[in-house]
Amino acid sequence: MTAWEKAYNAPETLERINKDVADGKALGVTGTPTFFLNGRRLQPESEADFKAAIDAALAS
Repeated sequence: MTAWEKAYNAPETLERINKDVADGKALGVTGTPTFFLNGRRLQPESEADFKAAIDAALAS
């Protein structure tokens, strides 16, 4: 628990979180999960949509 609290309270941890948030905002992430495939944001409405996008990317 001590090690976790030390890491949790470290300024480096907050810096890393803030960088991740900024990166996500720059990419248009508004929530989780958000999926990207080959640099494009996916918005699948079903597992089948997700699978089809991956299959199409693998075929190209």
